[in-house]
Amino acid sequence: MADLIAIVLSIVTIVVGLYRGRAPERLFVIGNTLVLYAKSVVIIEYARAIQAAQIVAMIDTAFFIVCLPVALYSNRYWPMVATALIAMIVMLDVVAVVSAWPIVNSRVTSVVWLYIIQTTVLVGALVEGRRPTRHAA
Repeated sequence: MADLIAIVLSIVTIVVGLYRGRAPERLFVIGNTLVLYAKSVVIIEYARAIQAAQIVAMIDTAFFIVCLPVALYSNRYWPMVATALIAMIVMLDVVAVVSAWPIVNSRVTSVVWLYIIQTTVLVGALVEGRRPTRHAA
């Protein structure tokens, strides 16, 4: 049942994000989906490997580096909130690598947070709060 909810949430987030977002938000939604898929493959394929937590940490760090300019360029609040959550995921991944957590704990800290980010993106795309600019409308 949890997998079905995750799949439906992913599909709804992609559709709403692509329909309601501009170019930076669309990039963010597509990137989030690709990262979720990549991390799921790494966790499933390398569940017994010691380096799985390091691979997951590298994927999250690369995603954070890509999303940081999107958050700064976008005039909406939700990319900034989602990027802050990604920064927290990167910190949790560093703790997982340093502490030598098993990959099951890395899955909990990373995949669950990606679903939280997807929910943030979905709600943000539906509400579309805009960041104030210097120029009056």
